[in-house]
Amino acid sequence: MKFARACRWGLALAVFAAAPASAQVFGSPGTGPDGLYLRGEGGWDHMNDATGRTTTGIIYTSRQDEGYLFGGALGWKTDQLRLELGLDLANAGIKSVSLNNANSTSASGSMRNISGMLNAFWDFRTGTPFVPYIGLGVGATSVSLNNVTRNGALLSNSSDLEFAYQPMVGVNYFIIPNLALGLQYRYFASVDPSFSFPGGRVGVKNESHNVLASLTWYFGAPEGPPPPVQPAPVVYQPQLQPQPAPPPAPVVAFVPPPQQPAVYTVFFDFNRAALTPEARSVVQRAAADFQQHGATRIALTGYTDTAGGQGYNLELSRRRALSVREYLMQLGVPDGEIAVSARGESNLRVPTPDSVREPQNRRVEIVIP
Repeated sequence: MKFARACRWGLALAVFAAAPASAQVFGSPGTGPDGLYLRGEGGWDHMNDATGRTTTGIIYTSRQDEGYLFGGALGWKTDQLRLELGLDLANAGIKSVSLNNANSTSASGSMRNISGMLNAFWDFRTGTPFVPYIGLGVGATSVSLNNVTRNGALLSNSSDLEFAYQPMVGVNYFIIPNLALGLQYRYFASVDPSFSFPGGRVGVKNESHNVLASLTWYFGAPEGPPPPVQPAPVVYQPQLQPQPAPPPAPVVAFVPPPQQPAVYTVFFDFNRAALTPEARSVVQRAAADFQQHGATRIALTGYTDTAGGQGYNLELSRRRALSVREYLMQLGVPDGEIAVSARGESNLRVPTPDSVREPQNRRVEIVIP
């Protein structure tokens, strides 16, 4: 089995194809709606020669015609990660069989794989409807030699169940927010299966190259359209205690008024926790303020609008606060001096009814005491 070599080649091809996109991870739009999705796929299957040696010492080789593959998958998407269960059928007719390198005058039958796989994918944001990805799947395949004959004599009609693996690389194009058209290259292989053979058994290689087209429907709520043009919200709101009226002379002492906490507000796109370029600029100003004044504590509180369930919104507000925390740490703010909390859809900046997408409520407030 050439599992390690296959993974190296497959992943190298995937990284090469996806490298231009990986530099734009924070682009917009994203990688499609989160949640449940369903995919149908089909395409071309090229099976490598099935070679092996029988238990009686005969060298067996069969060559397959170009075949087909079709199937589908049910999966779950969380931001850029997708996990799925896939089921596919690949079939190719046998065009020749040789024994001890002696070619047949005629051959018939087919070689078939019915595979159930657990696949993991990582999607790359490009700022366009094109979403390239890399993936790796592991599972099991039922491999069959169906009515394989050579020169009219039946050689095998049996199957075997073996471990299988498949590195993948591809790209999806979102036709509409919930529907993606895809193109994928897949290298598929398994542990060498064993089949019945006159006088014993034969073990052969089971490898193929596949090019597939697919349609994927995402059941989750799509990323909302850009909000209507409106006055930009205030993103920097330091609140200062007003200076008291000067005391009558003579002044015997001056006590400066206490400083109120500086508050920075970072806004987010609908249903997203990634920082936009504008949000990063606000976090940079907050980090500079923190470092310039030698503060020893900085507090982050995440919020959402009222669209979506309360439990989901509480988790989304936490992810937003963690995104700001991670960027503050990159800017040199010590982790031990950052306090993070999540409030979900409570304490709305702009009061709204339930299920309303309000841009100013999707925020993280940074408070520097």
